[in-house]
Amino acid sequence: MSEYQIIRVPRLRLRSLLAIKEKLDMKELSCLNVDFEYLTSQERTRSLGESISRYLRVSSQDSNKLRETNPQIRRTIDFMSKAISLEKALSEEKHLLLHSMVTRTLSSKDMITLNNSKEFLKTGNMIRLSTMKVDAENLLQKLTEAVKSAHQKLEEAEREVLAEKTIESLTAIGYRVKSKPVGADLLIRGKKQDLSIAAQITQKGELHIDMAGFEGGLCRKELNRLNGELSNRGIDFEVIKRQYHGKKGGGVLAQRAEKEISVEFNPLQRILVKENSREKRNRRIMQLRHLHHINQRQKGVIG
Repeated sequence: MSEYQIIRVPRLRLRSLLAIKEKLDMKELSCLNVDFEYLTSQERTRSLGESISRYLRVSSQDSNKLRETNPQIRRTIDFMSKAISLEKALSEEKHLLLHSMVTRTLSSKDMITLNNSKEFLKTGNMIRLSTMKVDAENLLQKLTEAVKSAHQKLEEAEREVLAEKTIESLTAIGYRVKSKPVGADLLIRGKKQDLSIAAQITQKGELHIDMAGFEGGLCRKELNRLNGELSNRGIDFEVIKRQYHGKKGGGVLAQRAEKEISVEFNPLQRILVKENSREKRNRRIMQLRHLHHINQRQKGVIG
């Protein structure tokens, strides 16, 4: 019975992280931890938000006295606290790639502003704090825009890597594979004899899979093989939807892929394979006959 499923990819392991780094030309980041898990799209947004909130709570508690005694610089302190909390959150190992991309956009003046913000808040230097409102506001805005831009670039790279690893995985289990952009998504179709697997990489970074031509429990075995290949390539995933549609011709996605992408077998290729096999067989027979002839002559059977 054929199956349709949606896979969410909350994280990637080191092998896929390296592929993403190559697309982004990120040579300055290295990670020696083979168990390192790189968070993707939704997970990255959630995790970064949680980290920022945690650091901001601590920063707010430390600077509350300054706010109460110096209300005229309250906004400056708020800008500084948010910028520092964002920078600390980015520095966590799970956000290292995002941090590297954001750091690329910072100037020496930005780094001075960040370091001064940390120092003046820590020491309560009111004179210097009162002069930094504009710089602190500009720094926070620049950091925020840099994070958004880096996140968008990472999402695009993640989708490309997921597509490449899906194509590699389908090829590894014996499918001839073609792909085609359809709107904002990428449609992939793998064909093996009467079997086919359609995959779709969505703009959200989800992987939709639909199968056609399978009977009984063969679809589940094939899905397990595909999932195993994806895992070997550093793709960690969780199935968020699974549906047995029971249609040998496949569901909506499989039928769409069949219509959009032709993966026809070249009949000449089969003839060529047969001819090559026949030639090898005939050549081997001739070699054996020749060896037999020499052996007979050595025994004196042939004059």
